Amino acid sequence: MEGRECEPATVANARQNGARGITVRCACNHEALIPFERLRPDEYVPDVALRCRCMACGGRRIESYPDWSGGWRLRADGLPQTSSPRPVSE
Repeated sequence: MEGRECEPATVANARQNGARGITVRCACNHEALIPFERLRPDEYVPDVALRCRCMACGGRRIESYPDWSGGWRLRADGLPQTSSPRPVSE
């Protein structure tokens, strides 16, 4: 409305910028990593969640975002991250 909206990142853009895949997380805190090979390159990252259902609780309150754990982010001390996020226990 005010012209300040921006287009969300696409799967191809996230991959190009070093993400490992797309993380989807349910409101119950169950999360999973979806590899890029299972997604369309032109799909918006937030729209990936619209096609998901939680395998733990069956819920549809899911959000999706790029998984940067193997990418460009650095810890506060400037050293690369070496551990990947642990899956949430069910």
